[in-house]
Amino acid sequence: MELFIQKGNIIEKKETKNQHKKSVFISYHHKDKTFIQRLKNDLEQQNIPFIIDIDHMKFGDDISEFIEHSIQTSDITLAVISENSLKSPWVMLEALETFIMEDIEQRIRYIPLMIDNCFFRDNFYSLFIKSIEQTIDAIFDEISQLSKKYIHADALYVKHKRFINLRSNIDTVLFRLQENLVADFINETKYLQNFPRLVKLIDQ
Repeated sequence: MELFIQKGNIIEKKETKNQHKKSVFISYHHKDKTFIQRLKNDLEQQNIPFIIDIDHMKFGDDISEFIEHSIQTSDITLAVISENSLKSPWVMLEALETFIMEDIEQRIRYIPLMIDNCFFRDNFYSLFIKSIEQTIDAIFDEISQLSKKYIHADALYVKHKRFINLRSNIDTVLFRLQENLVADFINETKYLQNFPRLVKLIDQ
């Protein structure tokens, strides 16, 4: 128990039972919200503090700034890996920001949680890259069509830039997933088996 003095009064600060010292930032795609809700509930039951956009972002907040601040002020990034999230430029940005912090602090911050088997499918890499490149081409075609009609396409240029960044850096993330042990949360059995191990890892 800690004691604080405020305006001449001694105030007791009670310790929260089983409060964890480390906090986590949850990186995910919104299409995986069913898994995310369960993960949130289980983290709360373990008294593990976490940052997640749906709880902590306010309307009008800059997304890039929120990501950067969340990663810098948390200790660990829990990256929920799925076919949905791997195609997300925002999830890519979250991974790259975390890797930068790892280089600065020389410690592991990035913990990937695999929730589907997309990564282990035959030809996944080539099909995945092709899908990203097709998206880039489609955005560029739309920009070209709007330009012919003298319509500004600033929002599409920004979107195009984000997907270019995704294509340029996806190798870094995929290499990391290939070379490091990934937490398997693909099914119920794996979830029940590996969530306690995840809690222990966060506490280290």
